[in-house]
Amino acid sequence: MQTFPIDISVTTSNSTPVWPGHPNVSLRQTAAHDNGDIAEITHIDMGAHTATHLDAPRHFVPGGGSVDTLDLSILMGPCHVHHVTCTGVLTAEYFASQDLPDDCTRLLLKIDDHAGRLYDAAFYEDYTAIDHTAATYLLSRGLKLIGTDYLSIGPFHSGNVETHQALLGNGVIIVEGLDLSQVDAGAYQLVCLPIRIACDGAPCRAILMPAIMG
Repeated sequence: MQTFPIDISVTTSNSTPVWPGHPNVSLRQTAAHDNGDIAEITHIDMGAHTATHLDAPRHFVPGGGSVDTLDLSILMGPCHVHHVTCTGVLTAEYFASQDLPDDCTRLLLKIDDHAGRLYDAAFYEDYTAIDHTAATYLLSRGLKLIGTDYLSIGPFHSGNVETHQALLGNGVIIVEGLDLSQVDAGAYQLVCLPIRIACDGAPCRAILMPAIMG
């Protein structure tokens, strides 16, 4: 039985994997009790798209909105966790064959192949993602938010830009780097809030609460 709230954020550390070319995480103490300092102070250096984070439209849409302009109501509310047992690129045909709720506006993808990979410092190129056809199909169903449990919703090898542009260009908020390993498929209430920053992305603390039935 699941105990709530369920924290679906990953712990950020110096060994957190990052997208190739992005800065590695650096958490560096500039003052420490063990050194006789009265307070501990940590300097944080990392990219905006690190660990559990969201993408604002500006990430791939020229002139798009930044994190501080996002509609927070999209980041809180009913969501559906969908269990993905296959690997590779998920297409429109894949999602059309799944039993997604008709009113699913927030969709989180729990992918078996990703279990534990966000705690492995090595970047995993062959993660499972959706292509632009899947994005278009989900948009037609009223999607407002999509989340995944690795570092990108779009494929690494090809189609990453097209997938992001299709989603972000139509106002969908993308949440990446979730830890869904302890979450059963089904309905929940999502709370996923970023820091308020005028930027193309931001770290988030994301939790799941029981679905509100009625």
